[in-house]
Amino acid sequence: MRGSESRRITVTVEHPLVGAVALELLDVAAALPFERFDVLHLSLRQVEQIDVTGIVALVRLFSHVRRFGKRVRFTEVGDNVGKTLESIGLSDVVDVVPRSALHDASVVVRLPA
Repeated sequence: MRGSESRRITVTVEHPLVGAVALELLDVAAALPFERFDVLHLSLRQVEQIDVTGIVALVRLFSHVRRFGKRVRFTEVGDNVGKTLESIGLSDVVDVVPRSALHDASVVVRLPA
C-alpha cells in the first residue's frame, strides 16, 4: 500500500443518486476534512440508481476534491451504476472499483421459508 493510500477517507452514499437528493453530495464535499486525507473513497455500494443529477453531483464532487490536490475513487460500484459511469466516460478519469472486485465469487441463494 502506498503512503498516500493510508491517508484516505471513506464516504458512503446511502441513497440513490437521483433528483434533488443527489445534490446533497455537494454539501458532503464542502465539509470534507481535506487536511486529513489524500484519497477520497466514495462508496456507492447502496446506490442502485443514478440519473443526470447524480452524474452532475459526482462530477462536481470530483472537481471540488481535485482542486485541493486530492484523488477520488468510486468503490463498491454496482453493475448498473458502473455501466452508466463507463458510458459517459467518467470511469476514464476516476478510479472505479466494482462491487464484484471487493467480494469473492460465492453466491448467496435464499430459499423460500
